[in-house]
Amino acid sequence: MAINYINNFQDLYSIYEGVDHYQNCPKCNRIVEPKLIACSKTYDIDEQPYLTLVLECSNVKCENLYLISYEIYTGYKKDILGYVSSYPYNFDAYKDVQVEQISTSFIKIYNEALEAETIGFLSICGAGYRKSLEFLIKDFIIFINTDNQSFNIEEVRSSKSVVKLIKKCIDNPKIVTAAEKAFWIGNDETHYEREWEDMNLQDLKNLIELVIYHIKMELVMNDYTEKLKR
Repeated sequence: MAINYINNFQDLYSIYEGVDHYQNCPKCNRIVEPKLIACSKTYDIDEQPYLTLVLECSNVKCENLYLISYEIYTGYKKDILGYVSSYPYNFDAYKDVQVEQISTSFIKIYNEALEAETIGFLSICGAGYRKSLEFLIKDFIIFINTDNQSFNIEEVRSSKSVVKLIKKCIDNPKIVTAAEKAFWIGNDETHYEREWEDMNLQDLKNLIELVIYHIKMELVMNDYTEKLKR
């Protein structure tokens, strides 16, 4: 049921509690006071009512339309709105300047997996996290061998066994251990049956964070070792 007579937040306030006048625009990610374009009241299969707002960002450099959906609950004086979701989906993208210098592909793929997880696509985001780790490892190996004249870059790019590649090309045992275990969990996300039943997406992300941490620590140590030669 469309309720087009509501075209401003003051009218919404008179009917509902829990209306958030200021929004985090999912397009430009700025806190804005949006313009209310339209709203619609609908019901799901269980007769639960929802209110969806069509909003326009007030940031002059954005001005995009987006949706906010609320569940409607019966209150004492007014109906109460409970936030459900927004579209496009707003999520905190992973950013790291140092990691981006090693692998822009990792940043892109990891954030795609993170967005999939944010909107509830839990059956596919694990495979995305595992793929992002493969790109990070291969790009890291290429990065640390930039000045190695005998280095075979195509062998790294085409390698099908990333775990074997890690053990062959990376000397840091902490990176090797964290990456190997991350691939174990990541592979579970792509297989019909799981080997590690007590591990989940958060464990996979934790292990990827460990890999990143030890990679960054190695690069920092190498940098100071080069600068502080006697």
